[in-house]
Amino acid sequence: MHRIAMNGVGLLLGAALALSGVAVSCSTNDNNPNPQDVGTVVMALTTPDGQTISSVNYTVTDAMGAVVVSDVLDVSNPLATASVAISLRAGTGYSIAMTATTSGGSSCTGSATFNVVAAQTAPVALTLTCGSGGNGGEGNGHVVIDATVVSGGGSCPDILTATVGPLQVALGGSIALKATASAMDVSFSWTSTSGTIAAPTAASTTLTCTTLGMAQVTLTVSRGEICSDSETFSVNCVQNPCDGLGSNCHVVDPGSGVINECHSLGHSGDIAMCAARREECVNACGTALCTTLASLCHNVDPGSGPLNECHVLGHAGDPNACFARGRECFDLCTAAQGTGGTGGAGGATGAAGAPAGTGGGAGAAGAPGGAGGAAGTGGAAGGAGQGGAGGQGPQQVTIQFRAAVGTEPFACGQTYANQGTAATSVTPRDFRFYVQDLRLIDAAGQEVPVTLDVRSPWQAATVALLDFENGQGSCVGSGDVGTNTMITGTVPAGQYTGVAFRNGVPEDLNHDDPTTLPALLRAPQMQWSWLTGFRFVKANLMQVGGAAAQQAAETGATGCSGDPGQGTVVCTRPNRNNVVLTGFNPATNVIVADIAPIFASFNLSQTNECHGTGTVCGPMYTATGVNSTTGAALATQAVYRVE
Repeated sequence: MHRIAMNGVGLLLGAALALSGVAVSCSTNDNNPNPQDVGTVVMALTTPDGQTISSVNYTVTDAMGAVVVSDVLDVSNPLATASVAISLRAGTGYSIAMTATTSGGSSCTGSATFNVVAAQTAPVALTLTCGSGGNGGEGNGHVVIDATVVSGGGSCPDILTATVGPLQVALGGSIALKATASAMDVSFSWTSTSGTIAAPTAASTTLTCTTLGMAQVTLTVSRGEICSDSETFSVNCVQNPCDGLGSNCHVVDPGSGVINECHSLGHSGDIAMCAARREECVNACGTALCTTLASLCHNVDPGSGPLNECHVLGHAGDPNACFARGRECFDLCTAAQGTGGTGGAGGATGAAGAPAGTGGGAGAAGAPGGAGGAAGTGGAAGGAGQGGAGGQGPQQVTIQFRAAVGTEPFACGQTYANQGTAATSVTPRDFRFYVQDLRLIDAAGQEVPVTLDVRSPWQAATVALLDFENGQGSCVGSGDVGTNTMITGTVPAGQYTGVAFRNGVPEDLNHDDPTTLPALLRAPQMQWSWLTGFRFVKANLMQVGGAAAQQAAETGATGCSGDPGQGTVVCTRPNRNNVVLTGFNPATNVIVADIAPIFASFNLSQTNECHGTGTVCGPMYTATGVNSTTGAALATQAVYRVE
């Protein structure tokens, strides 16, 4: 058995690429197959015009044209190198073909032939050419073949092929493990010196990186107790020095200074700069988080439990400890603030409200009988029901959302069977969306605008961000650890039986200077460019097993032209839906956002990616309630429902 290691398929970050067919190596040494020496790609392979390549398809055939290995290499994880180790039998006339598709829909192809010779290194140049010759090349790379000898096993079963890749990923990333054997009646066993193997006895499985450093992955194919063949591969789990900077500094970013720089640095993915400034950033953002937690968690501290821990953590003032748990605690205490404790309906009205003289004026939130707690001025002094009828001021409202995949709750790392037209098993990568023009519908059918609370980093005055991914498991590299499942605001007092909203960012913000925007509009990977604007909906799945096919639905305004600096941008297709849901009581119901219908009409064992435009986008826009041809809202949608 002989092994080949393919390294460096990717782009050299910072290289100026303009023409198709220009060969560029991403490896520090093209003849060195060691995964520690190959170039790294931050988040995904990036083309000069800002498009990305998140996966590379490759097929190895023998001299007779028979397919020996065919697989997909996922290069979307942070710090993942475009590298894979393959065990093959010695021979001549092998060939490899690679294909990829950029986020803009351009196809990239390349092929090369090679021989596997024992104990020799055979360099094979392979260029990925993207787009037609006149449109500019978007990426290329090199393959290095490293052949070594592994003794056979006589009549024992042999490993025909074994693939392990990528050979380097960030902490929490996944490495695909796949094998075939020379006989049918054999057992497979995958072991690793660190990490977690999903199905150790399966021919195809995944290794999740849980411990920093090198790990040895061993495949054993056996028949009985003494007849076996084995192969060992080295993989590397590395720390991303940018981890946590984006999410933790995000919530304490004042808009300028060191913390703002650290926040931007975390989202930039500049590994070298993150490493150089990480200690400084942890100290600055951690100190600010301590101060914030001490104040934010104070009023919602019940005296024990997680809220109490976060409150105590803030007062302890340890920057490293606050940085480690800061975003978790910030979200926890913010959510507790949003529920308003136990009152919040308003104070008592007028003179009947409080014998102690603190009853307040007109019952701003309109609660009868002074039943309001902390949010009202007359709740405590007015006694139990002594305030008379409440006023008709605005009332607080919380709109709860819950993500789902069909009938099952959405969760990063969870596997969902029978999805799409081919009943494929998938796992989530991302699910986030912006909401604008939020309205409640009263009993008379009138739509009443909700005045949004300004609640950083999730809400500004006219837009809110719902975020269901936690940056963990299968969602590593997609966003960050923070999640948000609600929108808070106020409406006039009344009874409401429905809700309406749009997925989008208001036009006055969609093409504004990103550096001046509120925190929720600086969330990672939610903006295409200053001109194009924001991703209104970002939904991503990945096939579990098989080819690990990628699914992406990213919607936003398209056909945009003009000068964003001068405020003259016009988009021919606004692509904002108008979701209207009946039978909704904000006090008892929740809006379910179901990712499954977005991909229901696709074969999810194949890659289907929509990045704003392209033929694949039509059914995805339709599911969210948008006519992809005109950009107008449809009368129906399939993603949202009331429960």
